Amino acid sequence: MKVLKYFSRQARKPSGLYGRFYMSRIFDKGNRVLNDLVLSTMDLTGNEDVLEIGFGTGAMLGRVADQLDRGRTLGVDFSPTMVSKATRRNRTHIRSGRMELRSGDFMETDFGDRRFDRIFSVNTLYFWPDARAGIARLAGLLTPTGRLTLAFQKKDDLKAMPLDRSVFRFFTVDEVRRMFLEDGKLDEIQVHVCRSNGPLGFCMTACRGGGVHGH
Repeated sequence: MKVLKYFSRQARKPSGLYGRFYMSRIFDKGNRVLNDLVLSTMDLTGNEDVLEIGFGTGAMLGRVADQLDRGRTLGVDFSPTMVSKATRRNRTHIRSGRMELRSGDFMETDFGDRRFDRIFSVNTLYFWPDARAGIARLAGLLTPTGRLTLAFQKKDDLKAMPLDRSVFRFFTVDEVRRMFLEDGKLDEIQVHVCRSNGPLGFCMTACRGGGVHGH
């Protein structure tokens, strides 16, 4: 049981050598297919301002930055271990001004007047203390034509895995959709399915309500 809780806590907030080396490999391999799907739904033109919540090793945010010309990326992660690893991985993008990484909780981060054309997060929803409040916070950071994307894995598949329930909270597609709708700022919700050898994954996207949205 102690091993189960330790692994689950490391998945939530990697730390130390275990987080730096072991969890990093798990993230890069385990999220690869879901990341591919998320990237394909973002419809980047190269000029977007993009925010990632829980960037982990920085692999996905680096891929996004690769597709930007005048656009910029910002990542927020509350694991100092991951911030350090992602900083080294993306030092070229950081030096160029195309990427900024911050350490902290996105619910408490001061974004000032900055708003984002794309906001995304992959496999972090399970760890948010209040998922509904988190979604509302991100929806409020979108530009009038912005799009929010959350990627997560099937509730039943995750429940079958050896994960500590005091660390993970599992959600169905319908539960996440309801939270999107309850916020009141999001519409045009779409669900994309990610099929791989692991748990079934979903990529849910929504636009800022009232804007003119491209697809």
